[in-house]
Amino acid sequence: MKQLSLALFAILALPISIAAQTVHILDQAAGPGSDFTTFKDAIDAAGPGDIIVVRSGTYASPLAGVDDILDILEPITLTAEKDASVLLRQRLSIQTSDPADTVVVAGIEIAPVSQHFCGVILQTCAPPDFAVSVSGSGTVLFDRCSLRPAERGAPGGDVVRAVAAGPVIFSRCEIAKTSVLDWNPCQSVVILPLGLNNGIYADASEIYVHDSTVAGYEGASDSACGAQGNLRFRRGGDGIHLLNGATAFVSGSAVAGGPGGDGGHAPPPLFCGPPGAGGHGVLAELGSSVTLRDTDLVGGVAGVASGPFSVFAGCVVTPGPDGSPSEIDGTSTLATESGTERRLLAASPLRAGELATLIAFGLPEEHSALVFSASLDAVPNPLFGGFLHLADPVFALSKGVQPLTGVRRIQIVAPDPGAVGLSIYLQAVFNGPAEGFVLSNPVAVVVLPAGTP
Repeated sequence: MKQLSLALFAILALPISIAAQTVHILDQAAGPGSDFTTFKDAIDAAGPGDIIVVRSGTYASPLAGVDDILDILEPITLTAEKDASVLLRQRLSIQTSDPADTVVVAGIEIAPVSQHFCGVILQTCAPPDFAVSVSGSGTVLFDRCSLRPAERGAPGGDVVRAVAAGPVIFSRCEIAKTSVLDWNPCQSVVILPLGLNNGIYADASEIYVHDSTVAGYEGASDSACGAQGNLRFRRGGDGIHLLNGATAFVSGSAVAGGPGGDGGHAPPPLFCGPPGAGGHGVLAELGSSVTLRDTDLVGGVAGVASGPFSVFAGCVVTPGPDGSPSEIDGTSTLATESGTERRLLAASPLRAGELATLIAFGLPEEHSALVFSASLDAVPNPLFGGFLHLADPVFALSKGVQPLTGVRRIQIVAPDPGAVGLSIYLQAVFNGPAEGFVLSNPVAVVVLPAGTP
């Protein structure tokens, strides 16, 4: 206990953490001690290094009828209050400009309500192209997150779209686990390109997925659409789609392609729409690479013929192909590492002096230690099984042996960060005869002043 406290206090004296981390309290209900009631106001007010603590609530766009995007342009930490339930109904765009920048989004469910309504039949409309987008050279960590596709409007759009970004880290996240699309499939004529409906779409980006669930979502179905059916995008989305030299390391996760949309056609003798193909678990193309460790890949099932005119002379509606667990083109690579995922769980945020328990999941009787830093590394280091995401200097502490259950609980006392907040990043390192050195997922822990409401 003393060792951990002293090590954490040492971090406060480092030049890397001198910049003030002002704490802002976001509360939709404007409760005691709150500073803001909307995400936009809190994000606009936050400076580099600041921490926004979000209390429970459903936060929707204040601009009715507008597809409002929240832009994060500074290196900030956006975290739900401990044990809070936070639902953000707006799209999020994160843009970093410096490799030293770190953005953290922790404990928040993001399920946008897109306002791309198409109005009338035969009107073409542009679909939302993401629920969350990331670009730039800084590091972005999504910790304990739930990210879902945008609701309403036209079909299409990726849950996460990363373009020239990295590293982007997902730790203990659910991405498109449940499809919540409620758009009217007959509202518009839309011809959508490939590269939509994916769980994670990474173009020339660096992706790390730890202990997470990722799924593409279903393609559009035609059973009710009549004459427009053949123009709809029906292919299921890929769980992870990589292109243009993108890289992905996926550990301890489940990745699935989305199901293809069902087919059908209008009353005779009008249009005929075939069912959509299932999405791939992982699709890598144009010089991309993916490395898997203890990860399950599943392809999406193809759509089927459906609707009152699905079987009619002159319109042959045949099922599309199922998606593959992995589809790798000739310029890309897939590698598989042996071994099992190690996990680290931590509560956050903590108040100064608060007693908290970290839980490390490993193999029975292997040695383990916590390591932590004041920042994440823009170039994660593949030291052991997995990647070290922590930037120098890195502190090691709380060494021990995993019990026979493989689950080790480590109690800590949060240090006093003074009048400002403190963000620290931890991983667990395991070492045993079965697999040698293995690293866990990274976690973010925010420490707040004792008097923070």
